[in-house]
Amino acid sequence: MFYFIQAIKKSFVFSGRATRKEYLHFIITVEILAYLLSILPYFINNENFTDSHIIILIIFNLLIFFPHLSVSIRRLHDVGVSGWWVLLLFAYNGIINRIAMQVFDDRLDLGLETVFGLAGLIPVIILGCLPSSQNNRVGTDAKKFTIK
Repeated sequence: MFYFIQAIKKSFVFSGRATRKEYLHFIITVEILAYLLSILPYFINNENFTDSHIIILIIFNLLIFFPHLSVSIRRLHDVGVSGWWVLLLFAYNGIINRIAMQVFDDRLDLGLETVFGLAGLIPVIILGCLPSSQNNRVGTDAKKFTIK
């Protein structure tokens, strides 16, 4: 939870580096929170999404957008590539979501929906597993200077 809060505090810090640990803890926490928010309507009143549930998910996504963007860019810096590569991550997820919308056509098919959702996580997992570069144009290794 520490790394999630640290990423929230650094929401608009796009320079510097983010370690694998910081990045993966943030991503896992966001995914768990999003999952809990998405299943919440089923536990509250045993029904599908209503407009209020969709609004809650939209607000959550808007609140998490800049911290997610920031930690992703800093993670790319840590790997040793330009932060502009984050556009490729967003484009990939946008394409996967568009394909999913075409396939589902407003039908609920949890098996295929899960497959498309997991396909969107592939570049995130790869980015989280890449090793840090020792010294690059952004600075020294982030593991040596973790702020607490």
